[in-house]
Amino acid sequence: MVLPQTRGPRAFSAGPRPRRSTGRLRSTIGIVLVLATAAAALVPIPAGASVDPLGGPVVRSDRSGAPREARRARAAAVATRGCRPPATPTPRPSTTPAPTLPPTASPSAAAPAVATQSPAPVVVAVATPSPTPGPSATPSPTRTPKPTPTPYKPPGIDVSHWNGRLPWTAIREAGMRFAIMKATQGTTHVDDLVDDHVRAARRQGLLLGAYHFFDYRVAGAPQAEHFVSVAREHGLIDGALPLAVDVECLPSLGWAEWSETVPRLRALVNRIYTLTGRVPLLYTSRHMWEQVTGSAEGFGHLPLWVACWRCSSPYLPTGWSGWRIWQIRPYAFDGMTQKLDGNIWKGTDLSLTRFRTQPMSVAGGASATNATEIPVDLPSHDGEEVRTKDDLGDWTTWRPRTETVTHPMTPGDGTRTVSVQLRYPEGPTGPVFSDDVILDTVAPLVSRPLLRLGPGSVLPGGGIPLDLRFRMTEERSGIAGATITPDCGTGSFAEVDPLASGPVVVAGSAPAGDCSVAIRITDGAGNPSTPEARAAVRLDLREDRDPALAWAGWSGRRAADALDGHLHRAERRGAALRFTAEGSELAIIAPTGPGRGRIRVFVDGRIVRTIDLAAPVRTPRAVVGIIPLAGGGTHAVTLRALAAEGATGLPLVEIDALVLLRVVGSPG
Repeated sequence: MVLPQTRGPRAFSAGPRPRRSTGRLRSTIGIVLVLATAAAALVPIPAGASVDPLGGPVVRSDRSGAPREARRARAAAVATRGCRPPATPTPRPSTTPAPTLPPTASPSAAAPAVATQSPAPVVVAVATPSPTPGPSATPSPTRTPKPTPTPYKPPGIDVSHWNGRLPWTAIREAGMRFAIMKATQGTTHVDDLVDDHVRAARRQGLLLGAYHFFDYRVAGAPQAEHFVSVAREHGLIDGALPLAVDVECLPSLGWAEWSETVPRLRALVNRIYTLTGRVPLLYTSRHMWEQVTGSAEGFGHLPLWVACWRCSSPYLPTGWSGWRIWQIRPYAFDGMTQKLDGNIWKGTDLSLTRFRTQPMSVAGGASATNATEIPVDLPSHDGEEVRTKDDLGDWTTWRPRTETVTHPMTPGDGTRTVSVQLRYPEGPTGPVFSDDVILDTVAPLVSRPLLRLGPGSVLPGGGIPLDLRFRMTEERSGIAGATITPDCGTGSFAEVDPLASGPVVVAGSAPAGDCSVAIRITDGAGNPSTPEARAAVRLDLREDRDPALAWAGWSGRRAADALDGHLHRAERRGAALRFTAEGSELAIIAPTGPGRGRIRVFVDGRIVRTIDLAAPVRTPRAVVGIIPLAGGGTHAVTLRALAAEGATGLPLVEIDALVLLRVVGSPG
């Protein structure tokens, strides 16, 4: 945090010290010494004590240290506030004039005479508690351990309007992973540059956070509401680091009265929790925590952002056993004369990313479920107890939060709103988080699949093109996927598009012989179709030298790209191929290309189709025509060669093979 006249957790200064002339300074010192000596004369001096000219009698500790411990205990008993405000002149008492001592009188000689005039010793209240052993807010260079490399990463910065506009590209290129921006202070103030800082840092891909400077003079809950409102407006809650509260002294705020400061800070923390569901980071140092709160207990559950510059390891405030972020030292960046507060995260990049505020997850993030008890997760939110509900039921009772939180769904299919709430026992209750999920316990439907001969070319080795056709029906959660399991030797099929609507056609191939295909679809809730749908066919491949084929006006010839290296070519117009076909479909396999003729197909003496073999480029083993055979029985088929339309001379017609498809078994 950068505040006027200071950086981070170091002690605040009221401003540059004004220049004074040497003579005036000496006169002031002399007056102070005289007044202090006179005041000391009014206080009984214990035996064995000497006089501190600026503070009255001082008990010198012996080697056992007992007198000094007693002094510390007495100071702690009367200390109720910290954070000394800027020095102001102390007014002279108007009722009792300061005593005037003879110039030759020494404090030790004057003490016995004055002691009989004082009815009781004067108790002087200590403005600040005695310092806790360890580094002070402004560490002495001779006492501060030198910086040593640490295993913690990654690094980040915190900034405010005091830093001005920054070279965020250079900051990112220097390896910074996160940036925490000052957002607010008190109940109305908004940092002048928070919007610029957030926009620029976000463009560089840094993980962002926001902090609020705690004003210990005013109520905590209104500060929290102001802070959360501004942070939410700038997108610094969801997907960002948890909100942070900056607890330190500011001279302009005056004394921190601990009896008022601690309840106000607790109200601020609790209100942030009730508004966001996360406890905030708490930024402070051990010295500042002592000054602002009197080392108050009961805050150690908050993740600590500790300030400790030039320390080999951070000194922790009272109540904490560990830290999350350490403000360790200033960082320098290219293009900047000033340095920025530098921090490190205790952990890895992954743990830092997971520390950001993440959304509620229902059913593992799925949009639908068929479970009667579903997991509900708030991965980054805080709380020790949890309760859940859905829109058809009431809240469950509060129960201890475990690693896996589940909600028993009220029966009834359809879109449901599931809610979850966390709290701390004897403490604040977090907000209600809700998300929708589809409860679907009905299995999807798949129609009886059909296997049909498909377009394309027969693959080398006899892979015959097939089409698998079926319909999928799911009314609630949609189709998540379909699994096709072929039992066709080396056959295979393409994947199914789960978003396909209407009839689904999936291309595949299979060698000659028996081919069986099973289909199972799954909906968005995980329900599988039941029973498994199945189709089975037999593929009969008849190559051109099959003795069951009767060729008239054709001649056989070798062809390297034919199925068996051989095919038949028509030698005259009207050349005929006759055969008997048994099955549901007939596919004619022939080469296509420029100047090719036509094939006229007769089934049971009737013309059913004329197939044109002309194409821009030559394609061997092409499925040039698929002829349905009515009834699936036995049919007499004749193929006649014709010249290309409008052409004269012999027709350029070649036939490689025939394929017959016959449905077998009882499809599911």
